[in-house]
Amino acid sequence: MSLLSDELTVVIPTYNRYGCLERLLNYYQDFSSRLNILILDSSKEKQKISQVDNLNVEYKEYPSDKPPAIKILEGILNVRTEFVVLCADDDFLFEQGLLESLKFLKEN
Repeated sequence: MSLLSDELTVVIPTYNRYGCLERLLNYYQDFSSRLNILILDSSKEKQKISQVDNLNVEYKEYPSDKPPAIKILEGILNVRTEFVVLCADDDFLFEQGLLESLKFLKEN
């Protein structure tokens, strides 16, 4: 197991944007470090997410009328790693940036 998967979870809230979510998961799949991903999906029409090999993906469904802040708070409360980062479904975090941020947080 890599440093990232042992200590960090990437929380991704999404709502009716499976194209963006699939693209993001494919991007993270190419990282050399395995990632923990927690998807918080409040889409009206749920779709199955493609299998990704290099990720630990946990998927949680929420009602479409759940306020985003409540969904995110509830999701973060389910995280089991020491550190968490929030990433929108149309944003991309760099692997080196995650590693350096994690190092900084641990040292400070």
